[in-house]
Order: sequence, then C-alpha cells, then structure tokens
Amino acid sequence: MASMGCIVALPDKALFQGEITYANIPGTDGYFGVLPGHELTVSLNREGGLVTLTIDENEKREFLVMGGATSVLDDKVTVLARFGTAVEDIDAEAVRAEADECKSAIAELEQKNGESTVMAYCWDLETNTRQTKIFTVPHIRYTKKGSVALTDPRDIYEMVANQGARRMRACILGIIPGDVVDAALAACTKTMMGKSDEPMIDRVRKMGQAFKDDFGVPMECLEKYIGCKSEAFTAQSIVRLRNVYTSLKEGRASRDQYFDLPTVEVDETTGEVKDDLTSPADALGTLDDGKTVTPKQVSMNDL
Repeated sequence: MASMGCIVALPDKALFQGEITYANIPGTDGYFGVLPGHELTVSLNREGGLVTLTIDENEKREFLVMGGATSVLDDKVTVLARFGTAVEDIDAEAVRAEADECKSAIAELEQKNGESTVMAYCWDLETNTRQTKIFTVPHIRYTKKGSVALTDPRDIYEMVANQGARRMRACILGIIPGDVVDAALAACTKTMMGKSDEPMIDRVRKMGQAFKDDFGVPMECLEKYIGCKSEAFTAQSIVRLRNVYTSLKEGRASRDQYFDLPTVEVDETTGEVKDDLTSPADALGTLDDGKTVTPKQVSMNDL
C-alpha cells in the first residue's frame, strides 16, 4: 500500500513523525482527507480539531490540535499547531484540578437609566492573582431586524447574566495559563464529539427535527450557519449545533442572533400568516422509496 510522510508538531516538540497511508485534517472550511499523490494544499487548522492518521490497516493515531496550519506537498503532510496533544494522553482530572484553584463571580452593582453596571472577576487563590472587569449593560436586545428596549425584569436579568458570564469567562482565561486553557478546550471537544454508533445522517436528521420543532428553525438555516450542506455535516458540526440549541433553550440567545430566518408574509386576502419555513418532513428528507419521513419527537440527549 502506498504511503506518505507525516509530521504533527508543536512549537517545542513533535507529536508524531513517520509514514502514514491516510490523513483526515480539520481545516477551517471543513475536514478533508489526504491520500498519497494529493495535490498541493495549505489550510488553517480548526480550533479543537481532530487530526486522524491511518498508519496501516491495524493502527490509527488521533491528535487534538488548536490553531496553526497544515500543508500537503510532495507526498508529505505537515501539521503545525499552536497547541496539541495525542488523544490518549489527555488527562481530564489534571485539567480540572488546575481550574479548581480559581474562584469567579459576577455582581450587578447598580441599575438605573435603562442600563446596569456589572462587575465580573476571577481570583487565582494559588498565586493570589485577581482580574476584574467593570462594564455597562444597556437594557437593549440587538437583533438583525433592529434593537428592542427591555422592560421586563426577567429579560433584563437574563441579558445581564449573559453579558456577565462572557466577561467572567474573559477574566478566567486571563488568569489560567494558556496551555491549560487549550488542554481544557481539547478535552471538552473530545467529550462532546463522543463516540456514537448511530449513522451521521440520522443524527443530522434528528438535529434538524429538534431545531424545527422547538424553535421553528429549518434545515437550510442550519446549513448556512455551519457553512455546508447537511450531507457534509461532521461530529464537530453536531457539537456546534448542540451549543446553539442549549443557548436557545436556556434563553441566553435568540434565533436571530444565529440564523437568517425566512421572511414571514401575510396573505392580503385572508389575513393569515404565510409560513415559508420548511416543513419538518422537507427538512428531514425522504426515504429511498419516495415515502416521506414521519417526524418523531427527539431530544438533544438522543444526539
């Protein structure tokens, strides 16, 4: 079987160097495969992407990489990453122990004149290092269709909590060493991707049904958000959509913040709303025999 050279390297060391028969690379525009004789290619690496190398029929190696770039030239694959680790070497407990040394919180200091003054902080107890951010949150929700003033106390609370959580994360990332952050992101990506025996096409259909049933978001909006047709969705596409679904379910964001939804028109004769959204059956596709797929209730736990 034909082979090609490959190296997966970080700024300070090589994670792998040897001969392979196939490589699956996480490019920013999607995963792409490389076989011997592949044309010249240069691509940026996706953050938290999984590099899969096939050594032979009986051996594979997997590496989680953060940033960097990959080049394919003269039957040699070169993967250079800002941070990376072999999947089998990830120690989630060590990452968690480092994170437990930090305490963080947000607090609303004042609310008046249609805005809230909020403080977010993170305190590293081990080094006694503290990072604080004080900022203003206008009681306005910005959407692609314009801005809406918030008056309901619950809406204001959710807006402040959402903005505060973002600043608190920024404080945490400012305290924790960069290599620990990268390792934590890699571990989270690995966990969320999981290992499912269910065919990807079925997972994608269930995801489309969940978004349609719960939020009225058709499959074409999901495809536009991911940047490719649903047939090309990967495990990382499912992870990204699960994150969006959770944000919408918990009220931390609205549909308009993620998707360009079809325009809803009103029938001038009847006054009824014309719903241009794709029906659940259309979003999920049809079987090979031409029969329409009947939607079934699903939850994110099924994905």
